[in-house]
Amino acid sequence: MRKILAALMILGGVGTVWGADNRPYSPEPTMEVFRRTDDRFMVRFSTTVPANTATVILSTAAPRNLVVPSGINFSPSITSSTTVTYGGRAYTILQVTSGASNVHVDLNRVDISTNTSPFVTAGQWWSPDDPVAWQGEIVMKSTSQFSVTGWMWFEKPRQ
Repeated sequence: MRKILAALMILGGVGTVWGADNRPYSPEPTMEVFRRTDDRFMVRFSTTVPANTATVILSTAAPRNLVVPSGINFSPSITSSTTVTYGGRAYTILQVTSGASNVHVDLNRVDISTNTSPFVTAGQWWSPDDPVAWQGEIVMKSTSQFSVTGWMWFEKPRQ
């Protein structure tokens, strides 16, 4: 009788494990991770760039070195810092809102070129941070004046 009772308990335990609710677990090897993106993590930027001028739209934004370029409007306003930078820039997206010619985008001032740099046109969105976060400069240039706007998200909320 004990053997039968032990076998039933084992089968009951196995059935409980197999019948358990596994809905919270992803069927994929890794689960998606979602970032908080409320206003405390985000800064909006915008500017107008003159023709034939390589302009740094966003500068260094590493965890301990935030360099804010002049002439760019940030909302809320931010200042350069080598101590607190909200944990580094986690993501950036920008859009050319006006421009009569292609706007070339590059990740430093040296390489920007109307021949080799990727470009966006008015209304297009561009993100250098997909799939990895880019902490350095984002430079833009066009043969005509253009306006650009965008957002950058930080790893930590603003203080």
